[in-house]
Amino acid sequence: MTPTLRLAILGDIHGNLPALEATLAHLDSQSPDGVYLLGDLVNRCPWNSEVMALLHARGWPSVSGNHDLIISRLHTPENRPPFDVRSRFPILYWTWDHLAAEAIAALRALPAEISVALDGAPPIRLLHGLPGNPFVGVYPESDAAQIARTFAAYTEPLIIGGHTHRPLDREIDGKHFLNSGSVGLPYNGDPRAQYMTL
Repeated sequence: MTPTLRLAILGDIHGNLPALEATLAHLDSQSPDGVYLLGDLVNRCPWNSEVMALLHARGWPSVSGNHDLIISRLHTPENRPPFDVRSRFPILYWTWDHLAAEAIAALRALPAEISVALDGAPPIRLLHGLPGNPFVGVYPESDAAQIARTFAAYTEPLIIGGHTHRPLDREIDGKHFLNSGSVGLPYNGDPRAQYMTL
């Protein structure tokens, strides 16, 4: 009998350490074969340094979320309006101010996408939002034809994203789209930390 491969997918932690700790306690009891992160590791909640240290210790691969991208560009020539006005985005700058240089460097190093190819499993594409745009995600109500066009160049049959903070399980044009929901700030009416196992 072929053993079952089990993966865990976490996203949108947003610096929420208590939610991440609750997730990890449950996750560790499941003993997955691999764990992947969908970005937005920081910002919005105050435990960003602790979250980054804990994730660094785990060594799990992650893509960059829009919050990770914005934070990593603050105080650099890559920072763009409107995020260059500190008074308009005090939480972003507070997060940057309280992160260690190593954590900011780790955010800067995150890739926009990851392709996961594991023996015995279909290939998986991980990204935070849409291709080239981590500020927009796939929703249950997203226009199917537009999503099909947006992902037409992708060959992976399974695409997993974050950003919306809402779990998703949707078939579009022969591709299976999933969203694990949010560990730190769920938007689906259930305040509990959420993640996905495959």
